[in-house]
Amino acid sequence: MDKQQIKLINQLRKIRQRQFKQSRVCLTNGCTDKCINSHLLQRKGILSKIAVDNHFYILGQIDIYKATPFEPPAQFRRIGINEGMSLPLFCNKHDTELFAEIETENCDVNDYKTQLLFSYRSLCGELRKKEIQADIYGEIVNNPILRTNTTQMEKIEWMLLGFLMGVNDLKFFKEEMEKDIYSENEQKRFTFHTVVNEVDLDVCAAASYTPIQHDDFFDTEQNKPYTTMFTSIFSKNNKTNMITGYHNKHKTNWMIQHLEKLQNIDMVKFEKMVSNILIKRCETWAISPRLYDKLTENKKKEIILEFSQDLYSHDENLETKINIFEN
Repeated sequence: MDKQQIKLINQLRKIRQRQFKQSRVCLTNGCTDKCINSHLLQRKGILSKIAVDNHFYILGQIDIYKATPFEPPAQFRRIGINEGMSLPLFCNKHDTELFAEIETENCDVNDYKTQLLFSYRSLCGELRKKEIQADIYGEIVNNPILRTNTTQMEKIEWMLLGFLMGVNDLKFFKEEMEKDIYSENEQKRFTFHTVVNEVDLDVCAAASYTPIQHDDFFDTEQNKPYTTMFTSIFSKNNKTNMITGYHNKHKTNWMIQHLEKLQNIDMVKFEKMVSNILIKRCETWAISPRLYDKLTENKKKEIILEFSQDLYSHDENLETKINIFEN
């Protein structure tokens, strides 16, 4: 590696570190308070159930401060419960008040408001991640040292545009969810379905993803948001709960059929569907050390490879042959 390459990598490292450590404002409309580290799923009762010695495993980049923005390497990382599955989303007041209804052991996972709040939190997590990535790429584009790397700059500008479009789409869905959350006259702008499986799979996830027909489709002149699905997977009462939904006016046949498949799903098909969501659709998920230790080294490598290959893909036909829970 020559001096110029080292210089470029150091610049990237500084930008990523600065953006990930930067304090951010609460996502609640009108609030100007600084964010705390908000958990994407309830710390006590959900994350604590998959943790061993207050730790679990997440699948992600090897080092967000050292990796370049291009096809970042991934690995399973053991992480503490206070840090894992968390992002700077809300101030302490709103993080506590807004989700009080679903922070109880007895919340009804089939209730629309419960489904909405779980989905709202996963949406806000995806929105914040995209905002951070857009800030990183925006800073790269405006960095005079990094702009000398002309071979990558076109790709960076293209990815920046994609993140900015994603931010706008998620802001639209965020506003739509907030209308239902805060309105006294519940209109149910979204459709959700909850699956409660009798077996605790020892995983959890909070995902917002955009399945589209053609993976290379990228309409820079789009006049409506891309269709987006929202999925939360978590353990409750020693069972696996999965809440999945979409906006009633922004859906595709694939999304409708996906929810229909959940209506009467057996254990094996459920395991495969959860595996597919975790590996192909979700950037934010955690696995219990109990389950992690059961995975063979070869299976871990296969999961990491498939996860990395489709990290930036939105193809609705993404499928994995891996069943994470199969011995």
